[in-house]
Amino acid sequence: MNQDNELDDLNRPSVDFLILADRAEVLNGKLYMMGGGWDRLNVGDFGKQQTIGIAVGLQIPWHATNQQHQLNVRIESSDNIELFTAQLGFTPGRPPVLRAAEAQRVIFAFAAALTLPGPGTFTVKAIVNDVPDRRGETFFNVALAPGSARVA
Repeated sequence: MNQDNELDDLNRPSVDFLILADRAEVLNGKLYMMGGGWDRLNVGDFGKQQTIGIAVGLQIPWHATNQQHQLNVRIESSDNIELFTAQLGFTPGRPPVLRAAEAQRVIFAFAAALTLPGPGTFTVKAIVNDVPDRRGETFFNVALAPGSARVA
């Protein structure tokens, strides 16, 4: 990797965390979650809409502040069918206490309302400025809840 690519990597926003939750919201720069950190979901009725909370934390380097960025969040089935998508443009400011070598964390929360097609593995992706990031991907497994008889 050459020096220019290394500098680009240091100045590029990156995903710090991607967490699934029953509910997630951001208030005054703080993340509030209920039922966070799961990777399995039991569904009693695949005909009913499910709501999934998604929390995304980004690290924004000093040189990437005061610039427009794009965050895309997607949920896909194992056969790459998109079930949910959200796009958000944002411009993080540069706090006066932030030094040139530092990054700041910016947090977002989404409520994904979707109808799951059935049991299986689903992938959640958070992509900043169309650049994939290994920390910006997680998955969850869905099964029919015990005692349930309905599959769509």
